[in-house]
Amino acid sequence: NGNVGFDTTVFEVGVRITDDGKGQLVAEVIYTGNTALPIFYNTYTPDPIDVPLEAAKTINGLTPEEFGYGFSFTFELVDENGEVVDTAESDSVTGAIELVAGGLNIEDPEVDEKTYSFTIREVNDEQNGVTYDSSEYGVLIQLTRNQDGTLSYTVIWQNNEIPVFENQYASAA
Repeated sequence: NGNVGFDTTVFEVGVRITDDGKGQLVAEVIYTGNTALPIFYNTYTPDPIDVPLEAAKTINGLTPEEFGYGFSFTFELVDENGEVVDTAESDSVTGAIELVAGGLNIEDPEVDEKTYSFTIREVNDEQNGVTYDSSEYGVLIQLTRNQDGTLSYTVIWQNNEIPVFENQYASAA
């Protein structure tokens, strides 16, 4: 299994044979370092997981459908190094935004928890009449290694609520 790291420790084993003085030979196993019994420590690294993240888009406080015009906007998920790790278009009817923080894992077998930090932001693609929301929303994803070797996650949004990006629209009259 590619998830298992095998212990490469080598133990030398010797056998000492002695006469017990009663006509019997006695075998005694001797391990390197005078240990009673060698122990091998393997590690297990779980498969990476993808964590879905949701946000919403409104125009003048309404969903695109309520507003009566099917706007679609682009959003980016940015990691703590400033790298864009996912992009998504908002749904032109509901305004829903679905991004994915992909390939998250806890690589260190000695660690049972790891926190990732991301930012969600809107891309200003200069649609006519639109004033873009320049807000950036932080999100933490806390991974936990479970006893069965799988990973679970908790999503913690900045301000403890799913972000809503609010654009303003004024038609050129």
